[in-house]
Amino acid sequence: MRGDTSPLFSLGKMGVENVEELVTTMLEQEVLNDLPEVFVVNVAYKGNQGSGKLLVEIDGDRGLGIDQIGATSRKLGKLLEEKDPIKGKYILEVTSPGADKPLKLLRQYHKHIGRRLQVVQSDETEVEGKLLEVSNDSIRLEVRQSKELEPVVLAFDEIKKSKVIVSFK
Repeated sequence: MRGDTSPLFSLGKMGVENVEELVTTMLEQEVLNDLPEVFVVNVAYKGNQGSGKLLVEIDGDRGLGIDQIGATSRKLGKLLEEKDPIKGKYILEVTSPGADKPLKLLRQYHKHIGRRLQVVQSDETEVEGKLLEVSNDSIRLEVRQSKELEPVVLAFDEIKKSKVIVSFK
């Protein structure tokens, strides 16, 4: 059986945003439901009907291994074949966010406690410091002010973008 092929599941009828939302729901409810430490960061569909790319970013509270990414890709791929929400050909790519990717979710911050972050605030001011603490509405960084280290609290609604600073020391 090929799955539901009604117009509800047609990319042409749903639109890209709805496909992304549907795939996110499939991931959370059917693919990652037995892996509570793994979560969806982003789902994006690029291209046109019949020749596109479905990009899925997942992350884990303690990182992800290649085996978890591969298993998620296979399970999602099988489910997409069964439900057939995207008509025509497309490429499925399941990855974890790279070190160069901005943090998007509160849940991502927790595993980076103790690491250095570069934060761009809403007013374009940049702050760089060691992540000390994460709460539901803010982060606390240890920032060098002149020669002293001082704690700085930044509310999430003031943060435009933040990235982990990768150091090879």
